[in-house]
Amino acid sequence: MKRLFVLVAMLAAAQNDVIKVATRLVQFNVIARDRKGPVADLTKDDFTILDHGKRREIAVFHMDSRKGHPVEELAALPPNVFTNRRPVEANSTILLFDGVNTRYADQSYARLQIIKFIECLQPGDRVAIYALGRELQVIHDFSSDTASLIEAARALRVRIGAADELHSHTGTDAQLSAATTGRFSVVFGEMLDNLAGRSTESGVAARIDKTELALISIARYFGSVPGRKNLVWVSSGFPITLGEKFDTRSRFDAKVESASRALMDANVAVYPVDARGLMGSGYGADGVPPPGLTGGPVGYSEQVMMTLLAERTGGKAYFNANDLQGSIRRALDDADVTYTLGFYLPEAEMDSKFHDTKITVARKGVEVRARGGYIAYGDPVKSERSREVAMKQVLAAPLDATGLPVTVRLDRTPKGLNITAMLDPHSLSFSPKDGQYVDGVDFVIAQQGTDGNLLKVESELLSIVFSPERYKQIMQEDLQISRGMELMPGAKTIRVMFYDRNSGLVGSARGPVLR
Repeated sequence: MKRLFVLVAMLAAAQNDVIKVATRLVQFNVIARDRKGPVADLTKDDFTILDHGKRREIAVFHMDSRKGHPVEELAALPPNVFTNRRPVEANSTILLFDGVNTRYADQSYARLQIIKFIECLQPGDRVAIYALGRELQVIHDFSSDTASLIEAARALRVRIGAADELHSHTGTDAQLSAATTGRFSVVFGEMLDNLAGRSTESGVAARIDKTELALISIARYFGSVPGRKNLVWVSSGFPITLGEKFDTRSRFDAKVESASRALMDANVAVYPVDARGLMGSGYGADGVPPPGLTGGPVGYSEQVMMTLLAERTGGKAYFNANDLQGSIRRALDDADVTYTLGFYLPEAEMDSKFHDTKITVARKGVEVRARGGYIAYGDPVKSERSREVAMKQVLAAPLDATGLPVTVRLDRTPKGLNITAMLDPHSLSFSPKDGQYVDGVDFVIAQQGTDGNLLKVESELLSIVFSPERYKQIMQEDLQISRGMELMPGAKTIRVMFYDRNSGLVGSARGPVLR
């Protein structure tokens, strides 16, 4: 890859930016309800955060209300300019219709329930509809337009790859393998070769991979949006059954852990809604099997996973009921009023382990719900393997990652395209070293075909070293990186990606190829 030129516009005035390297801010989005509904008058002093039984001092506190909160729209972009920045949606709710893990016979019932729910949307309700089939699709972006949302929901009657039809894992790995025909930097090319080495798999393993990638993609897409994000997941559950052979169960455990960590980091609360409705196999009203029931009734293992994801992320699982639209409504109502609580974790306590937390409120009759813990990440430098996996996932995902704000301008040239990528330096995690501030950022440009296959990928590591004076100046403007490139035959989309090696955050933006 040709050398990249970092063009930074300097201003005379300096900011008093502070780089926090000794502490980490841990935040929780909290639901507080009593028998009348959401409670909106709590103060910081009403809450207590216990971390492994140790009380934490609440350093960040604010309350958000969905109703009456204006949507902060983004300014219109100039022609041929694209960004991963999202408008601020107060307490967003996404409906995910899962066609991979739901039998086709159950999809019709689930779709009708979604339509009934949309027909009863209330003023101020704004939802988005996603579908998971052969890939994750945005069926309808956030809107309160009932007619438009219903039309989109009815389109879900198209068969999108149900669980009883998905028998092979085609797509991501095959695409990465085929992509090696393009010209790569040596390191990135080897990375893709290694990650594409797994043979085509089938059945449960394929569904586990596809589901994990979808949940992580959603987490990365909404990671930069402040406040609580509710993911209403209409599905029969994460694909696993009791009695699976050990390697499949181990794979399941790892994938559930990976997805739940990404969702927790992005403050996305999962509300699984079982698309099968009333199953009548010995469940109680809350879906829990009676004591002593070995293995549970049919579908119990999937519901155990649904409950686990809900508890880990601060949501709630709904199953064994025919009122799917009511379950979705209750999940949406949880976004009416939310509280954000945060404390600073000292560096000495960053042990990279999962910390169980409990949040309580000092008011009788108020129920509090929040995610059940966090990962106390230690050394912010991520492993080589985690970096490779994250970059592969972003390239394979149909949604952009928003952990780093990225804007891209594409300009046509006689030989192809000129790409100018702009990265907000405030989003980078600089570390002090020898009196300077340093960071390493992977910069990747990918050309993709119509079906998302990678035709050509180029990458370079940007080693950024700033003196304190220059650092303050640079915080006034975006980092701008220019690159000229020839187009591959069949290229339809250009995707630009940045990966911050200090924090593990990733950002990507894409735009259509100019012809």
